[in-house]
Amino acid sequence: MAISRRFSISMGGVFTKLATVIGLCALISVSLAQAGEFHTPEKDKGGLTENAKVEAKLPNVLILGDSISIGYTRQVRKGLEGKANVIRPKANCGDTPRGLAKIDGWLGDKKWDVIHFNWGLWDLCYRHPESKTQGSGDKVKGTVSTPLPEYEKNLQKLVVRLKKTGATLIWASTTVVPEGEAGRIVGDDIKYNAAAARVMKKHGVAINDLHVTSAAFTPDMFTKAGDVHYKPAGSAKLAAQVVAVIFKALPAQPGGASVIDCHVHLYLLSRPEGISWIKKDNKHLYRDHRPEDFAKVAKSNDVNGVVIVQAGQSIPDNQWNLDVSASDKTLYRGVVGNLSKVIGTDKFAPFFNTLCKDPRYLGYRLSGRYADDLSEAFFRDLEATANAGKSVDFLVGKYSFKDVAAIAKRVPKLRVIIDHFGSVRLEGKPLDLQWVKDFRAVAKHKNVYCKVSALFGRVAKQPAPKNLAFYQPVLDLAFDCYGEDRLVYGSDWPVTKTTAEYAAVLKLTRSYFEPKGTEACEKLFHRNAEKFYAIPPAN
Repeated sequence: MAISRRFSISMGGVFTKLATVIGLCALISVSLAQAGEFHTPEKDKGGLTENAKVEAKLPNVLILGDSISIGYTRQVRKGLEGKANVIRPKANCGDTPRGLAKIDGWLGDKKWDVIHFNWGLWDLCYRHPESKTQGSGDKVKGTVSTPLPEYEKNLQKLVVRLKKTGATLIWASTTVVPEGEAGRIVGDDIKYNAAAARVMKKHGVAINDLHVTSAAFTPDMFTKAGDVHYKPAGSAKLAAQVVAVIFKALPAQPGGASVIDCHVHLYLLSRPEGISWIKKDNKHLYRDHRPEDFAKVAKSNDVNGVVIVQAGQSIPDNQWNLDVSASDKTLYRGVVGNLSKVIGTDKFAPFFNTLCKDPRYLGYRLSGRYADDLSEAFFRDLEATANAGKSVDFLVGKYSFKDVAAIAKRVPKLRVIIDHFGSVRLEGKPLDLQWVKDFRAVAKHKNVYCKVSALFGRVAKQPAPKNLAFYQPVLDLAFDCYGEDRLVYGSDWPVTKTTAEYAAVLKLTRSYFEPKGTEACEKLFHRNAEKFYAIPPAN
């Protein structure tokens, strides 16, 4: 009996240990199973498809992240087309434990220029093997995937590994956890982002704050209530921000989009009528500006085409601009003269017809007004302009937005462009509401274009600031009203010199448009100009 009892006790201990081992194995099995289950909505899986063809000359960008990043990857690729190779693993990067296990394989042996990365939504997720929700999420019965202290330690290890690549690193803060989410607790996103911010600060890693952006989304941007995923409009907003941040981090590349500058002034102070708008004490502008002067600027800034806009209202200077630039027709592709003094008079047709014999005469500018009303003779001359295939630049001031709208409506075949954003005055304050209303109204006429010109010159206090944020409101307005098909680039050189060298205005303009993609840049910098002005081929 004693022996039997001892045997029973001994075997009981064995069974207890065996049960414990079996239980641990089961838990490990569940854990391993869960580790591979990182839900990605079907609509977003296109972001995991074959990467676009890699161009050797372009910098390489790696995107690491969960299904949120998968949802915006395709749009980021489109936004950086021609600027960078955008690559991501063909997998949901899940949580930080998965990141640590897979990071070497994801990095491979490729040279990375920029790495945009995130882990978090799966780390803070409570999971339970019996849950039927996406990725077994269950914040009631489940256990958090990665406790906060462990998450911070894991990120520390991941950042150390990523820094070894030599790439510029950009951390994307974890997007918002909405009310009603099945496996995540509202507010944990803030706690985990705070831990991530400590790691990034320690290592000098830039942060792309997608949490702030997503927290401002209206409910209709989410796939459904209580879901961390987004509809296409939400993913598009995130993608636009990701493109802008990555673009700024890309290494400088030579060249860029072909550039036709559609607002350059050439003049001689000794011309019969001079240049009355330039003050004699202006050390930057009160001197001659000849074709050879801008040719040097063009060469150093990869500008390969120029539309000269006459600097004053002298009638003889229309022909002078054609003549003085004729020695370099490859660069000086056309001239916009100025017929303010003769339009609506019997003198218009003889001057206009003679000037149009030169195919490089693209049209004229109306900057001065010599009659109170828009007469029938005035419209007669505009009809003749349209029939000749020429265009009209308007310097809003003497002619109002309402005048331009009336002209565009009555002569729909006439191509009209508003210079300098309609002569807006930038003072670092909100744009005047009535001005915005009038600006929008004239843009409704599809034969009206807007020239993205004189960004520095429109600033009330010189020298003008060179940071994009100052100009963002008027650029956003113009892009909203005219889109990428009716905007044309112009520098307003040499007026730009009042603030900075030519490169600064070109850089500022590019910083706004390049994140919008290659096609938008090509349209702004040359394709729209060629279409609007009907620029003849370069000789």
